[in-house]
Amino acid sequence: MGLPAADKWNSIGFDFQQNFKISIMTKHIIVILFLLMVLNQVKAQDFEQIVIGTKHSLRSDILNEDREYWISLPDSYNNKESSYKRYPLLIVLDGNLHFKPIAGMVNYMSSDVYRSWKIPEMIVVAIQNVDRRRDYTPDKIMTVRENNTGGGDRFLSFLEDELVPELDQQYRTTPYRILFGHSLGGLLATHAYMKEKT
Repeated sequence: MGLPAADKWNSIGFDFQQNFKISIMTKHIIVILFLLMVLNQVKAQDFEQIVIGTKHSLRSDILNEDREYWISLPDSYNNKESSYKRYPLLIVLDGNLHFKPIAGMVNYMSSDVYRSWKIPEMIVVAIQNVDRRRDYTPDKIMTVRENNTGGGDRFLSFLEDELVPELDQQYRTTPYRILFGHSLGGLLATHAYMKEKT
């Protein structure tokens, strides 16, 4: 019959409990040193925010409400070499959903990186959604339930008579404008395209 395992180690001068405590302490020390190194690296890094736009608000007399919109300027807009340059407007409906992806795509496709399909640099204007059915439907839709559809022409008047003049005053714009929308926003964009005035 032999000695228990711990007694065998003790008989050759190995104190199992003492060495086990040391190995746990060693692991803790290694983990602490590793965390200190990682935290030191994170602290040593310089952080710079990437800003893709600014938030604005305009009081609309036509809609009788404040309308929020976001602006993304082209990379060259604030360069001294481009101070003479004017930019088309890309007006994005449902801006709260589409601002970031569209601003990113426009920035990428108008940069020198994307040479094969290069588009002109544009000022992206994303209008925040308040009431899609009211603002994006040109005609009143007759339904069993009461609804507030049919305000599309008023919303277009807001764009043409209030928002665009404000943007023309604040930014270096060209008369070239694009209205982008999907679903009901696409309906309004198509309606605007079909109107003579626009």
